Amino acid sequence: EALRFQGYEDELVKVVGIPQFDYYHDRNLLYSREEFFNKFKLNPAKRIIFFGSEGPICTEDPYVVSFLQKKIKDGTLSGFQVLVRPHFAYKIDIDRFMPYVDNQTVFIDTFFERSNFKDGTALSLNTIKTLIAEIRYSTAAVTSCSTLVLDIVANGRQPILYSFDEDKNKPFKESTRRFYGSLWFREIFKFGLDSMAGSEDKLIEKIKEIDTNPDKDLDKRKKIIDRLCFRVDGDSGKRLFDVIDRCLSDFQ
Repeated sequence: EALRFQGYEDELVKVVGIPQFDYYHDRNLLYSREEFFNKFKLNPAKRIIFFGSEGPICTEDPYVVSFLQKKIKDGTLSGFQVLVRPHFAYKIDIDRFMPYVDNQTVFIDTFFERSNFKDGTALSLNTIKTLIAEIRYSTAAVTSCSTLVLDIVANGRQPILYSFDEDKNKPFKESTRRFYGSLWFREIFKFGLDSMAGSEDKLIEKIKEIDTNPDKDLDKRKKIIDRLCFRVDGDSGKRLFDVIDRCLSDFQ
C-alpha cells in the first residue's frame, strides 16, 4: 500500500510488525483469572462476551449490546455476561452504554487512564493489560469495523463482526455495513475468515458456534497475523528501533 498509494520506493519500506502488539507476547502481563473477574465483579460461573466499541462512528454499538442483554435475560444466551470496552478516544462513548450496565448481565470497562495526547487515548500499561485479559478470558469477542479485529486475533480469539442495523431500512450510505468495504477489511476477507454476522440471529449463531468450537478458523487467523501483523513475537519494537538506528547511521 505504501508503494501503490503513497509513492514510496521499495527500498524505503521495511516491514517490522506492530510494536504495541509486543505486549501480547509477554505472558507475564496477563492477569490471573481470579484477579480479572474480581476487578470487574464478573460472575466466574458465567462466560464472557467481550464487546469492543468502535466509538460514535458506529451508531449501532449500543443497540447490539442491548440486544445481547435481552437475549441473556430471555435465556437464549443463558450463562453469558457482556463486558463492554468503550472506545477511550471518545469521552462520550461510555455514556452510550450506561443505560444497559446493570453489573449482572452487562458490565463496562472504566479502568483506563487518559493520556496527555489531544484525543486522550489510553496508553498506560494497565490499560493494555486489561485489554489482554478482556480478550483472552472471553468466550466470544464481538466488534464491528474496528482495528480491534487484529487485537482479538493476536490474542488467540476468533472475532465476530456484526453487520446489521436496528433500522432495517437504513440507507447503505448511513449503515455500519459500509465500513467493511475499506481496503484493509478486504484483506481480512481474502482469507475466508467466517466472522460476519449479518443479522441478529446470525450473531447468536456465531456466539454459540465459537462457544463450542473456540479453534474455529485457527489456520486462517494465523494467515491474517502473517499478512497484517507480520509477527507477534515481542520483537516488533526492536525491529523498528534497528531500522531507525540504521537510518540515523547512514545519515551521519
